[in-house]
Amino acid sequence: MKLSIRIVITLAMLSAGYTLGARTARAQGTAQADKPPRAFLSRCSVPESETKAWCGRYEVFENRVSQRGRKIPLNVVILPAFSEKPAPDAVFFFAGGPGQGAASIAGYIGDALLAKVRQERDIVFVDQRGTGESNPLNCNLYNDDDLQGYFGDMFPVKGVRDCRERLEKVADLTQYTTALAIEDFDDIRRALGYEKINLYGGSYGTTVSLAYLRRYGAHVRSAILAGVAPLDFKLPLPFAKGAQYAVDHLIRDCEAEAACRQSFPKLREEFEAVLDRMLKAPVSVEMINPFTKQPQRISLSRGPFTERLRMMLYSHDTARQIPALIHRAYQGDFKAFMLATLPQARATYQSLALGLYFTVTCAEGVPFITEEAIKRETAGTFIGDYRVRVHQRACQEWPRADLPKQFTNAVRSEVPVLMLSGEVDPASPHWLAAELTRHFPNGLQVTIPYGTHGYFSDCINDFTTEFITRGTVSGLNTSCLRGVRRPPFTTTLTESLSLNLR
Repeated sequence: MKLSIRIVITLAMLSAGYTLGARTARAQGTAQADKPPRAFLSRCSVPESETKAWCGRYEVFENRVSQRGRKIPLNVVILPAFSEKPAPDAVFFFAGGPGQGAASIAGYIGDALLAKVRQERDIVFVDQRGTGESNPLNCNLYNDDDLQGYFGDMFPVKGVRDCRERLEKVADLTQYTTALAIEDFDDIRRALGYEKINLYGGSYGTTVSLAYLRRYGAHVRSAILAGVAPLDFKLPLPFAKGAQYAVDHLIRDCEAEAACRQSFPKLREEFEAVLDRMLKAPVSVEMINPFTKQPQRISLSRGPFTERLRMMLYSHDTARQIPALIHRAYQGDFKAFMLATLPQARATYQSLALGLYFTVTCAEGVPFITEEAIKRETAGTFIGDYRVRVHQRACQEWPRADLPKQFTNAVRSEVPVLMLSGEVDPASPHWLAAELTRHFPNGLQVTIPYGTHGYFSDCINDFTTEFITRGTVSGLNTSCLRGVRRPPFTTTLTESLSLNLR
């Protein structure tokens, strides 16, 4: 019963209105010749794609300064353009997290998100050092035998400590930062023979893109940043305000929708009542563990409840269930909430190399968070300071890597940059990209109406393809966004959830 990251991505696509008809775009061209573009590549297939790919390993030193010791074989996947005469500038796709392996989702990205781009350009995926199949820094903090882990405090201190001690035997955990990763990526760019490339980064991948753009801007033709997380993001500090904005928007949208308003006329009051109740004491729920088939009693306190709810805001597929789940919780039934959030929590943890996540965030985000900022940025939010505090405690158990001087300074560039922001994205709030626009004279921010943290839709794919093809934001046609609406809310439990509750 493994819910992989590919399922999460598919749900995000469908919730954003994406139809898998974009796959038909690949039939319009023929893949390149059978000769591999470089000696370290060989023909291969990737999951969820029927087309040819090139795969290989490119070795780099773990310690890029000393150029000695352990080497990392970076996993590389290339989906070649369908055109017989492809454009010389490939698209490099940078995955999110931090901790997601790009190559593991190559089939979905190449045949869906970037299917139209692939008509003319190669799409390159590299598992960032510490992720995927590039010496992954995996942590097993949770297991299916005990569901309490999925609903207890995030990042249990002992589990983080044990993971660090295990990984230190196979990796120098200080050598897996964003700054080192972009050097790997540029080595691969040169090895593949691309003089110029286009960047596509999603979520944390936008951080990677920005770092690469600053360091290697001379080799960048254009960049797309979807769900912008700037270099001074200070993860997880923006989550509290971002989630509060998203949930406020959700409640207002429920009030404006007749069916939702009639079913949950006091949604905001019920939400506040649930939070107040959980502030006094955790709730206890008995449920059947779907993996062991044995009954288990699980405790859920306010902090983990708010984090699970925050994650539901990432996609309309899950966000549309929130009013009904809050109403059930208000009535004293938290089992519905736990059954609804378990698959997403499990998939999230399984899809990320948490060791890489800690190395990056504990060096590039958490150390720059001040007590003053915590009070200012979390006050009045339903999450409060919970998310920041558990992350700070985890980072106390993790070695802190060094960063280049001024690493968190804003990036400035004349390269054409298209920034995509979801109007109700709880992870990368739209105001973060708005602050960056003044640094990119050839840049443009496009805010997706009702957009969450998933940037999959035929509409978005059309104008991002136009941007990469033309290499400019000037005259970009985004008129298709005028028809975007939030999907209807769920007023009753879904059939699958109802079955689980029996």
